[in-house]
Amino acid sequence: MFIVDMLEEKYGRGVPIFTREILDTFPGTGRSQLYEMIRLAVMCNALKQFDRGVYYIPERGVLFDGDVPINPELVIKKKYLEDNGEVFGFKSGLNLQNIAHVSNQMPFTLEIITNKETNNIRHILPFGGYRDIVLKRPRLLVTKDNVNALEAINLIETSCFEALNDFELSSLRKKYDNVDRKLFLDCLSAYPKKTMQKYLEGVSNGYLLA
Repeated sequence: MFIVDMLEEKYGRGVPIFTREILDTFPGTGRSQLYEMIRLAVMCNALKQFDRGVYYIPERGVLFDGDVPINPELVIKKKYLEDNGEVFGFKSGLNLQNIAHVSNQMPFTLEIITNKETNNIRHILPFGGYRDIVLKRPRLLVTKDNVNALEAINLIETSCFEALNDFELSSLRKKYDNVDRKLFLDCLSAYPKKTMQKYLEGVSNGYLLA
């Protein structure tokens, strides 16, 4: 199908494609006609709908016959974290602790801080095996330049220093030490007083270097 061939050439298989991207790919086609083309492509299974406004061209299975479902983490990344080199969010809380090896607990709730959210906090319909997905508006606009600093602050906010073993504390320090200190403190100034106090306690008790 023409629409699928064009989308595959531009985006490839097994990646999320948003409705706005399909519209941008066919600027000379009327919306009603394009939506009908999408509907027919989905009916023929040439194009799959993951969720409202999210489609993908399925990859063919290598070890088994049939189409390979899209990885939900790719949808999460593109919708809320980063796309085309632009960073606009990060996983936070226990999810970030797990990624940074500050905790080995497997989270069932996905917590994301993202520029794409305008509410302080909002729960959305979970997918990808999570029981709950929570979106939070950032205190500072998340960018490629400050995301590591914001992640380090979030780890300090949500971790209990006294409860960390040597490996976990080392992992937290590694994340913190890799951030420019001036940038870190500039970002920290946008957070509540209790976050600054938590950081200063970590420094005074030797968990973090000033």
